[in-house]
Amino acid sequence: MNVVVIKSDASLQTRNRVLSMMGSEEFSLINLDLAVVSVARGAEILESNQINQHAYFPLDGTMVSLLIVDDDGRVAEVATVGSEGVVGLEVPSGSANEAAPLGSASYRCVTLLPGQMARVTVNKMVDAAARSPSLWRLLADHADTPSIVAARRQTACAALHPVRQRLSRLLLLADDRASLNARPEAIMHRLPISQAMLADLLAVRRTSINTALSELENLGAIRRRHGSIDIVDRAALKAASCSCYQAISQALRLRH
Repeated sequence: MNVVVIKSDASLQTRNRVLSMMGSEEFSLINLDLAVVSVARGAEILESNQINQHAYFPLDGTMVSLLIVDDDGRVAEVATVGSEGVVGLEVPSGSANEAAPLGSASYRCVTLLPGQMARVTVNKMVDAAARSPSLWRLLADHADTPSIVAARRQTACAALHPVRQRLSRLLLLADDRASLNARPEAIMHRLPISQAMLADLLAVRRTSINTALSELENLGAIRRRHGSIDIVDRAALKAASCSCYQAISQALRLRH
């Protein structure tokens, strides 16, 4: 990327919706640290699972694509972002004081429409948000939240992975939630989920769900019952799943 450092002023706010929604006091917390970055088509702005040190605000006419890359190197686009948004900034649940100054990007970000982006360090954004509750609320509405990160990964999972892996991921996430209220001595958990419900949730035929459930049962991971499914061996179920379970569980701070 060709970085063009300019002195920021209020006119820069008119070129990105998130910046334009900041009040003068909020914008003053970051404007001296903003730099304008020129990006060519195909330029990689963020690399998946690498430490990300900057947040980027696409300016008018610029658009980037957010991509999820699975363990086999297959790619699925999960979103596009233009001058209405911001990329590279994940906002955790809670207050600004709980935010980590650096983090790994959950996606790969590549330029589709070349142009310019306003760039500021994540450290600076976190510091500014900690000093301004209104700025924190604005970022929470437009940056990446845990639920958005999880939803994007789930979208990629539906596009890239076979039914058995997707089903395993769904059952593991359901078991994570169900086990919160389970007795500590419980060896297995029963999920009140029918095959018809699973077919609807994964948007596949019931015959496909039946085949996948049979495979998981043969592996000793689950046991089918009328209108419910017993999780017998989580380790076997995790082995049958894809990396999306780990990514979603980590984003939502579930056990994994």
